[in-house]
Amino acid sequence: MANQKITDLNTLRSLDKDDLFIVVDRDSKSNSSSQTGETKQVTAENLATQLNNIANGETGIDLKNLRDVPNSYDDHKDGYIKINKEGTGIEFTESPGASERTFLFNQFDQSKAYNIGEILTIKENKLQHASCTNTEDSEAIGIIKKIKTNVTEVGSIEIESICVVFNGMIEWEYNPTTGDSGPISIETAGSQENPTTTFQNQVLVPGQTYFLGTNGNLIDFDPTESAVFDNYVSKPMLVANGPASGIVVNYRGLVCNQDEGVNKFVIPIDASCNSIKVGDVLRIKRTKVRTTIDALNRPDYNETELEESVLPPFIGREGGTTNFALCNSASQNKLEGVDAPVEDDTYGCDMLGVVTNATTDNFEIQTSGMVEFRPPEYEVSSTQTAPISGLFLAGYTYYIESFPLNPDEAASTNQTTQLRSSIYDYTPSDLAVKINSDLDTSTTPPPLAQTLRTLMDGTTPFRNTTIVNPFERDMTTGQVVSYSKPAFYAVSETKILILNQVAYPNPKDRCNAIDPTTGTPCATVARESKSFSINRNNEFLNNSNIEQFSSDFLNSAWSTAKTNDEAIITFIFEITNTNGDTVDRFESYRMSKIVTGQNTNWALIGSA
Repeated sequence: MANQKITDLNTLRSLDKDDLFIVVDRDSKSNSSSQTGETKQVTAENLATQLNNIANGETGIDLKNLRDVPNSYDDHKDGYIKINKEGTGIEFTESPGASERTFLFNQFDQSKAYNIGEILTIKENKLQHASCTNTEDSEAIGIIKKIKTNVTEVGSIEIESICVVFNGMIEWEYNPTTGDSGPISIETAGSQENPTTTFQNQVLVPGQTYFLGTNGNLIDFDPTESAVFDNYVSKPMLVANGPASGIVVNYRGLVCNQDEGVNKFVIPIDASCNSIKVGDVLRIKRTKVRTTIDALNRPDYNETELEESVLPPFIGREGGTTNFALCNSASQNKLEGVDAPVEDDTYGCDMLGVVTNATTDNFEIQTSGMVEFRPPEYEVSSTQTAPISGLFLAGYTYYIESFPLNPDEAASTNQTTQLRSSIYDYTPSDLAVKINSDLDTSTTPPPLAQTLRTLMDGTTPFRNTTIVNPFERDMTTGQVVSYSKPAFYAVSETKILILNQVAYPNPKDRCNAIDPTTGTPCATVARESKSFSINRNNEFLNNSNIEQFSSDFLNSAWSTAKTNDEAIITFIFEITNTNGDTVDRFESYRMSKIVTGQNTNWALIGSA
């Protein structure tokens, strides 16, 4: 068969594979070029092969040029095409597998509003929001990926269908040019009055695990780690791998009682009786007040005072009627008229642990191990927040703060008569004032920014701990005014290791803690004494500087000193008087060797 029109093929008998078609060759690919007159032959078999390649998609097909195919596929972006159940045609689907599925809206509890990123469960044969508040609502099946809507005849928008991802990868549409503004809502830790707050237009933090929260929300911390969520369900739902994408994990949920925590105590407290806050370092109040200890170590107690009155009063008020009080490293023997034993001088900083969660109803104390705190959020815009960079200065030890027992007998290192606020006491808009002030160096920082400086730079983020060692002695008697009590060590900007080391110095060592001339001698053996003179241009800032400098000097100048040896160091300072003349001023201090050994410290006893 040859020289037949292609359009006449349907009138012929069936083709054989060897039937020939005659084609006219062209010397150009352009349709306007003239024919060369040369003819070529193509067999029906070769023609069928080429047509088959087209049918299998092995040559390009422009879907938009086919009949009955739309020019765009906005409603089915990232979708798939599959054969329908009847086998009579094709239809669009969200996935070729069972990891996600699109449900018509009539399969949902239509009394609720739904948004992408929300977590669903099935109750009473209807899809609806899941929640960590109880075991019944926490049986989550998946997360909303996409919502298809239609505009009705009256102009309102109604939901047609919702795509739910059960497991595996999920990704939402996200415009990176919007910065921190994302496609979904995230529930975060809130205040004591409102334990959680939900923020819209949030982005995910890659690598962070998000849990089932309340009312179908993704929550960015395990809610059962908070004391307010006792007997709630811990159910991880999503591990983020991008600002708007993650892996739906849907692990088995666990009901977590707070008393299951390792190394933790959970104490329920009447809301009207305490003001304990996150970060507070607490101790237990004494039920009986010890007054003296005699030479045989037999203690006496004040029988008329069965419970200690925590001092100063502003610290005592914080614990209310509970058995707990905020720790205080100030000497407890400075209150006039109280004959407390020297051995008990440090009981104000006998810490039990650090408060890791606190609400109006209860608080949680962790006594040992590692603790990770969630930084508070500052306001980026009216609808968006972000966490501050950190709480602590990594690599530093934090000490229990020293507060005066009486306003007229304030510890030298801390003259305040009330507690400062914790960093968690400030709102996101408050914290934004400090951050914006740091960015704008052209104007004077507002008072709030000044107040927040030490709270946000890692110096004193919590109420009764500080990065500054509060150790101090009285310049005249040498008696300890404030003890050094390490509370925790900052492992990172958000994580601490609870230390709870012994207070320094030991109150039983009277050579170390108090002027030995006022009580029992420091030792029964005679001590060797030496005197030294040192010229200095600069005066000392405080007793801690004196003790540190003198100890370093004596470890070198008197390396053979034994325990209880005494050194008197006279410092000669060149001072410029009011007339502009340079004169010498002399200051002498007594130092006592604490423990035999070249590299051990000396203790400042007092002025000589």
